[in-house]
Amino acid sequence: MRTIRFAALVLACSLATAGAQSQPQAPVQRIGAGLMLGEPTGITVKKWMSDTVALDAGLAWSYEYNSSLQLHGDYLIHRYDWLMPRNLAGTLPVYFGLGGRIKFEAEGDPDEPNDDATVVGARFPVGVNFLPYTGPYDAFFEVAPIVDITPQAELSFNAAIGMRLYFR
Repeated sequence: MRTIRFAALVLACSLATAGAQSQPQAPVQRIGAGLMLGEPTGITVKKWMSDTVALDAGLAWSYEYNSSLQLHGDYLIHRYDWLMPRNLAGTLPVYFGLGGRIKFEAEGDPDEPNDDATVVGARFPVGVNFLPYTGPYDAFFEVAPIVDITPQAELSFNAAIGMRLYFR
């Protein structure tokens, strides 16, 4: 009878450990803020809604065409098993999502009638997010194809690297 109890205890412990190791290490219910460099360059904020879903936003300066202020926001889904299994340092989930952006173009060319217009478009971000086991920060690399809707239909891209520090 002791052998059966011991075997049941070992099995229960190993199942509990296996379940704990398969859980993502996202900073759930936390908000992070930091910097992104690239196109655009500015401030980034990320709010984790669950282990796999997050919202992010950016307030940045875009150097594409006419220099302009850009606001963007995205709904992101993270996949922890696509790129690399966990290692000793942390996790490396791939993420993808859907969002929008608004560019407030300040400088216009007098020969171009739409140069100083506000540009509105849909973003389709895809990226990699490094989530370390130690430290309340993350690092990311992201590429986002954008379909501008107004003032004219146009395809463009954003690409940035960045880091965020998380707060409770």
